[in-house]
Amino acid sequence: MATLFRATAPHNPATVECSAKWWKEHIELHPEMIGHHALVQKVIEDPLAIYQSASHPNRNVFYRPSELPPPFNRGYIRVIVEYERGWRGAVRGRVITAFLVDRPAQAERMLWPT
Repeated sequence: MATLFRATAPHNPATVECSAKWWKEHIELHPEMIGHHALVQKVIEDPLAIYQSASHPNRNVFYRPSELPPPFNRGYIRVIVEYERGWRGAVRGRVITAFLVDRPAQAERMLWPT
């Protein structure tokens, strides 16, 4: 599987990856995200805030104000990253999904900035 991009979040030294195949099959289901993988990478590397997922303890939710072109230039880009311990105990992250939202979810707990 070819890696589309790698990123590092400000709160966690683990590398976050997104494969080209995953991007095409899962992220581009959201039409506003088509062709914007560099922006998703930016959300991970330079977020406004990072939250703990309310439903998945191994997932973090990244938010950054939308920089998408009109009509998607409103609200926030929400990127969900799942972290897992791999071979030899190394932690790695992978992008689960990314899409546009009006605001962060209220049930999530803020992790960063603290």
